Amino acid sequence: MATQPAGSAIATNLGMPSMSYALNRNGLREELDEAASLTIIIPSEVAFGSMPDALYDSPEEMKKLIERHVLRERLDPQQLLGTHRSIAGSDITATADGGRLTLNGRATVLCGNIVTTNATIYVIDSML
Repeated sequence: MATQPAGSAIATNLGMPSMSYALNRNGLREELDEAASLTIIIPSEVAFGSMPDALYDSPEEMKKLIERHVLRERLDPQQLLGTHRSIAGSDITATADGGRLTLNGRATVLCGNIVTTNATIYVIDSML
């Protein structure tokens, strides 16, 4: 993933089929590839599985959902602590407790600090 821009890295990662589908379905893959610097918070496959099927049928709603998980700056785990505004305009607050990083008080970071050429990616266990 480190040699590709974010959208392409996610779209070609076999471990992220739902996010890949969402990016390709609504044109966000290209937007993420062209961005200068991002932090992308990707819900796990289990989290995507908890979404209503109707959301997958609406590219506009899916795009809004994904945009709530993207920040316009690249943040390492230490920089992620605190509150940041997503590109959708919603706040994401990261806290750490005993080495565990939590977003908005409910989503636990399962895997983080995944680097692409233009972004840092974090995988979480639920939707924001």
